Amino acid sequence: MSYLVLARKYRPQKFEEVIGQTHIARVLKNSIASKRIAHAFLFSGSRGVGKTTMARILAKAVNCKKGPTPQPCTECTSCREIAEGRSLDVLEIDGASNRGIDEIRSLKENVKFAPSGNKYKVYIIDEVHMLTTDAFNALLKTLEEPPGHVIFILATTEPHKIPATILSRCQRFNFKLLSFNEIKKHLEYIVDKEKILIEQSALSLVAKQGAGSLRDALSVFEQVISLEGEEKKEEDIIALLGILPDEILSKFFDLIAGNSSRELLSFLKEIVNSGYDVHQLNAELKQYFRDLLMAKIAGEESVLFTEKSDKERENLNKRKEGFSIERFLFIIELLSAAQERMKWSEDPQLVLEITLIKLSRPYVGIDEIINKISVLQREVSEISGETSETDENSEEEKKCSFEEEKKETLKIKKTENTATEAEFSNTGWDEILKEINLQKQSVGVFLSRAKIRKKAEGNNYVFEFSKEDMFYLKGIEKNSKMIVKVIEKVTGKKAKITCILNEKKADSSLLPEEKKEKEEIHPYTQKVIDMFDGRIMNGAN
Repeated sequence: MSYLVLARKYRPQKFEEVIGQTHIARVLKNSIASKRIAHAFLFSGSRGVGKTTMARILAKAVNCKKGPTPQPCTECTSCREIAEGRSLDVLEIDGASNRGIDEIRSLKENVKFAPSGNKYKVYIIDEVHMLTTDAFNALLKTLEEPPGHVIFILATTEPHKIPATILSRCQRFNFKLLSFNEIKKHLEYIVDKEKILIEQSALSLVAKQGAGSLRDALSVFEQVISLEGEEKKEEDIIALLGILPDEILSKFFDLIAGNSSRELLSFLKEIVNSGYDVHQLNAELKQYFRDLLMAKIAGEESVLFTEKSDKERENLNKRKEGFSIERFLFIIELLSAAQERMKWSEDPQLVLEITLIKLSRPYVGIDEIINKISVLQREVSEISGETSETDENSEEEKKCSFEEEKKETLKIKKTENTATEAEFSNTGWDEILKEINLQKQSVGVFLSRAKIRKKAEGNNYVFEFSKEDMFYLKGIEKNSKMIVKVIEKVTGKKAKITCILNEKKADSSLLPEEKKEKEEIHPYTQKVIDMFDGRIMNGAN
């Protein structure tokens, strides 16, 4: 006898043997037991989940010599003929190759004839959504009022393509995808029956490849048991199916986290040159980051990860905290978009390269931006609330009086130039400015607007501001005590700061365009620019 593939050899013969569809089997058995058998059924669901198998069992149940019965005997002539696909009264029609109106007209003529030796004539039309509109119209009346000896069972993977007029005339049953555990349990049953040696991790990998379809899992299993060697190992299956090992996926994660665009592109090229398909690589990366997101939200011990091995769970647990939920969502969205573009691109590898470059660039989340803006608004509000509006030409604007507790650490003078000042030496100032920015970034922004000098005598720092920068001068005034403490901490010496207001206009060395730009930028706008390291762009840019 010729070899019988596993999907046929272990095909269920009774309702209760159909894996994962007990909700449908229960209703059909009750209908048969109560003699309330419909004349038309629609079985919809993904491929390989039991639609045609259930249709054949239903055909056996209504034509069994002991029936109609919810428990077909599987031994009588009728049951055997239906199981072997040679019954004259159970006709399986492929809707994809018999989709025209002529084929349906022929079917309409044949339904008039009584069954040859059974109670019912059963028409199983697979992929019924492939019928043409004219063919559906021709079938409509027969489907609504067929002869009493005829039962129609329509099967489809795309029920949304079937006209509503057809749907309304059928009892509809939706077949669900099988769970990982349901598929693995069935594979274990076959392994036991066939006496196959295979690692549990390898069997889990096969079950996972089914993606809810038992037939797909069995097709992969057929390949696996053909491998050389008595015991089938996980690494052999990975090589056979071209699956990306966790080590490769983890390295992609680490390179993205390290913002290593150059290394990421080199690694991608290495993987592609090894024979991996870029479409599968993109899909597996998306699934990997999806698993990391789920592990971060639900925990790697969640029921979402019942199909994961201990090694895979350890990997997820190690890296799930590497990114925020927001960034995980961002990565998954980019990879999903890339997957769609790659379908139609002449160079799908280029699409993936561009996507990986985007993923490896420094990421600033919306929460971080909002926090920075909130801090900016608060600090600007504090400064604005303490700054009174005075006459621009008044003497009070040129001289700032300080409270007694500041101990005259800050003085504002009206001058055009000070001969006693020496040009500021940068020695130590970078460290001072770094510490100031760490304590309060806005003060660093204020200082960036000043010309900084240091007097020859003592640890006295002079900050010179132009008239246009009065806002920043006020900011220094408010934070003078903090600035002095930082200088004293870094230099180890008692410090004093002085603020000078220069009545001269803006630097005449600036080009006219630069002058205009500097004059037009509001201090608040400039503060935002400095905080986010940005710049103002015009139409020409």
